[in-house]
Amino acid sequence: MYIFVSMISKSKYLISLFAALFLLLLGIQVYFMYKTSQVKKREIYSDVHKRIDDYIDNLENLGGASNLGDESQRKIFAEFSNKKISKKEFLNYFEKNKKQTQDQLSDYIDHKFEKEGYKVAVRTQFLSIVYVPKNINLIDQPVILYETRNKITKAGISNTGKWETSSTSRSDKSNQLERDDSFFVKSQTDFQILNINAVVFQDLTLLILCCVAILLSVLVLYIFTVKNLIRQQKQVEVLHTVVDNISHEFKTPIATLKIASKTLKKEFTPEILPLIDRQILRLEDLMLQLHPEDFNEKTRQYSRKTGIFSFTIWLLLTRTLILNLIIQFQKNFLSIKN
Repeated sequence: MYIFVSMISKSKYLISLFAALFLLLLGIQVYFMYKTSQVKKREIYSDVHKRIDDYIDNLENLGGASNLGDESQRKIFAEFSNKKISKKEFLNYFEKNKKQTQDQLSDYIDHKFEKEGYKVAVRTQFLSIVYVPKNINLIDQPVILYETRNKITKAGISNTGKWETSSTSRSDKSNQLERDDSFFVKSQTDFQILNINAVVFQDLTLLILCCVAILLSVLVLYIFTVKNLIRQQKQVEVLHTVVDNISHEFKTPIATLKIASKTLKKEFTPEILPLIDRQILRLEDLMLQLHPEDFNEKTRQYSRKTGIFSFTIWLLLTRTLILNLIIQFQKNFLSIKN
């Protein structure tokens, strides 16, 4: 009984260990796929940024896409800082420029990444416009300069830049500074690939399928292992029950035969012989249940006609068979346990 309980405890320990290792493997695979997807995203964003960054930087010089050259920007900044135009007019100027450049910028980017199937959104905006002489920020929120038809929801990559534009004038007579239009501008360009997850998943499909196949293989092996352990536990339980039953069944006839043997040693009484025959038949029935091919009806008839001498020989043979049976059973039991 102790061996059986120990085996069950050991099996539960192995199952728990196997489950822990499987969960660890699953975690490693998920982490590996996550890191791989992040690296792939960075590669795609780097390629997109490299291919359109120069175009964004020089947009005002490419095909008249924008009216906001350096001089135009400084002029509109100066007019607003000197209160020659209202804030609404100032903002409308940038809104008008955004609408004028939106179609050309969108068409260029869509054509650029048509082969790859990327849906790219781009946005360039002024974060701050500082009038240097008075250190005043002309805007209280970002102003969009360029934007594609595809709108950015969450920037995948951003570039920030700082630059200064200035213009001064001096008096011809006194050479004193009459006007100083100096502005410090901070801008930011955002990029987003709207279908980046679908693109990455498509590129990593084969790798994902391989990882899933490995996990499923390990899981199937785990399930078969658990079933095999449960089946072995049931076999051990049945075997333990058989051992108990055989031990109990053999105890009664053996004890009776011992008593009969002692009685015969003292004196011969005819009443002992039927008792001995009954116990011998009982032992034969037990042996027949274990090895039915070794016994037949003729053997049983012959055993009933034997005398005391035959009984003594049969008793010795029976004891030998019982001992061999128990030894063989113990060996089988130990082999199953190991």
